[in-house]
Amino acid sequence: MGSRKGSFLAVLAAALMLLAVGDASATNYYVNQNSPNASDANPGTDPAFPWKTPDKAGNTVKPGDVVTVSGSADPNSPAAIYNRTQTNGWPVHAPGNPGNVITIQASPGQTVILQGDLTHLGIDLTFCSHYVFRGLSFRKYEQSTDGHTNATDVLLDDCEFAQTTTTGLRLRGVTNFTMSNCYVHDCFETGVCFMTDTDGTSCSNVTVIGSVSAFNSDGKGVDGSADGFHVEVGNNVTFINCTALGNTDDGFDLTGNVQLLSCTSSGNWACNCKLWRRVDDNWALHTYTLSNCIFAGAGEAGLKISEGPVAYVNNCTIYGNGEEGIAFRAITNSAGPATMNSYITNNLIANNGLIDTSIAVRVINGSVAQELVYADYNLYYKNTMSNTGLVQDTNSLTVNPFFANPALGDFHLLSTQGRYDPFAEAWVTDSVTSPAIDAGNPASPWTLEPLPNGGRVNLGAYGDTPEASLSPVTAISISAALDYSWVYQNTPGTLASPLGPHKSILTVTIQNSGGSAAFTTSLTQTGGSGAVTVVADPGGNPLVKLIEGGLRSNDVAGVGSAQLHVAVTGNLGNAGAADLAITVRRLGDINGNGDLAGAGRNLLNLRLDQLSVGGLPDRAFDLNHDGYVDTADRVLLNKILNGQTVP
Repeated sequence: MGSRKGSFLAVLAAALMLLAVGDASATNYYVNQNSPNASDANPGTDPAFPWKTPDKAGNTVKPGDVVTVSGSADPNSPAAIYNRTQTNGWPVHAPGNPGNVITIQASPGQTVILQGDLTHLGIDLTFCSHYVFRGLSFRKYEQSTDGHTNATDVLLDDCEFAQTTTTGLRLRGVTNFTMSNCYVHDCFETGVCFMTDTDGTSCSNVTVIGSVSAFNSDGKGVDGSADGFHVEVGNNVTFINCTALGNTDDGFDLTGNVQLLSCTSSGNWACNCKLWRRVDDNWALHTYTLSNCIFAGAGEAGLKISEGPVAYVNNCTIYGNGEEGIAFRAITNSAGPATMNSYITNNLIANNGLIDTSIAVRVINGSVAQELVYADYNLYYKNTMSNTGLVQDTNSLTVNPFFANPALGDFHLLSTQGRYDPFAEAWVTDSVTSPAIDAGNPASPWTLEPLPNGGRVNLGAYGDTPEASLSPVTAISISAALDYSWVYQNTPGTLASPLGPHKSILTVTIQNSGGSAAFTTSLTQTGGSGAVTVVADPGGNPLVKLIEGGLRSNDVAGVGSAQLHVAVTGNLGNAGAADLAITVRRLGDINGNGDLAGAGRNLLNLRLDQLSVGGLPDRAFDLNHDGYVDTADRVLLNKILNGQTVP
């Protein structure tokens, strides 16, 4: 299934570019324990004569160097495993430097498992600044990472961290840290923990993209400390398209200024997400932004907000949690303002309270300070108790949202026009349309939704994303008219005329817009012998087209009626159409009866002598299309009749 937001790719690309600048003098080294020529006595620069151990590489590399480690194309082969008993998974003895990162990577298409004995560290971050680790698996350590020197500019990309005896990744005071497409699982405590270092430095400028932390457990259940992702204190920490699944404590347990964008937290034993102010951080004020997230199937609340941080919860789906959908707990500390404001908009909050407290949103205020929660344009369904403590909430709905398949975690909205099916990886249609489509705040962004989109954001996690369910189409009603029902064929001379070629102007009139405010028009010839060319309006009006006659021939080719189909599409994806016809005349067929030599010549002479021509317009006589009816038109007609070259 595609991500709910595509912008995270730009963030990842920027991070990778910052870490990709290298020194021209950098060296490529190779480690392959399975090579018959492997030896730590080798120079290590030839893949045919690689080093045998990670220790040799770790002791040798300098800033800018790249080490490629080979394992096995078969992920289940013993050849993929490097035995790291009684030592760290990858030895790090010196950092890189800005612009000259040290890269440790698995050989493309191969599995490399650095496997410990449940002691030591997968990576010691003490000297690990300006490092990239890519495509490696770290299994069976005390922790996958730890260290105490506030590592900076580290990228963990496409790595696995698993089966630790304590925390999976313990990241102390890291800055400019990026973790992308990693899988952390089956750790004894929290999977990924961003911690304050012993010198008091908190983590900052952290981006976690497309990563999963799942099935971490310390055997203590909700009374333990086995979160998926934990931020002890962090500043400018962003999770994008990440998943916390089946952890025995919380999915996300966060303190700091943190964003969750297009994340999923599901099936965690305690809460799917907790947001805090804490005494450990001197009750500092923090702001959280949660957008396009799914919080489903927690044992406790879907989202719990404690001690008065500021929370913006937008376009999230909160479903099937054991307690409240969103729970604001009372503020017990006196630090900070007397009132704290949070905002809940465009969310779907349904079927919560399966174990206890069936409330979509509950705000508990004590006597110390007040939490003002402004809620509007949400949908509440099957939360049997009324919401408590909300401010505003005048435009919310209490109807069935019609999810596609919530039992399988598919919270796309049903639509007769079309919805994305993540299992089929295709767009399908339904027999009903969800009332949550086009039900969001009219001021909220919606332009990432595919057409037709109604010009208004959908509620829930897929609103304002490329996977938003489609809006029902209201057809556009149009009429189309020509300023003249016929047009002459053109010559090279008329094509070059300052007035342009012989043409008729088509104007489309919108009679019913169907809600669209902007339009595009296409015009195609569907039949007939007349040859025309369609040209866009020079003034840029999308509802105007110029229909030019085709190039003149010496016979009747390209002459006659041309049937035209006009199609208009609105900015909401709705459409309208009309059909009409235009006649293409031979140049000089002044009255349209095909008689150039008789009637055509006689009528032109009458017009030049200022005599009656039966109401025929001057455009019928202006054969060279210079804006005048004069003897030049008679010269042109005579050349046509005499078979001479026509300019």
